[in-house]
Amino acid sequence: MWGDGRPSFMVTQPRDGKPASVGNGVTISFEAPDHHAVHAFHEAALALGSPDEGAAGPRAWAPRSVAAYTRDPDGNELAVYGYQAESLGMSG
Repeated sequence: MWGDGRPSFMVTQPRDGKPASVGNGVTISFEAPDHHAVHAFHEAALALGSPDEGAAGPRAWAPRSVAAYTRDPDGNELAVYGYQAESLGMSG
């Protein structure tokens, strides 16, 4: 992981232990301004028919992180994440 005070670039092995390929081991991520935007991204993706690859919620890979996951039409994992202090609370 790399970042100035928080992770902003990561290179890791696929979590499932299988070889990296399109759709496995590739995640394109975008930082959201707050946890509301993380939820909105995920809800919009699901409404458009994208699969749920991880509901919006806290993530252990960084303190105060909240993320949500889906996939693009080619199968690549898409994520949106936030680190703000308000990201600790998932209500509202």
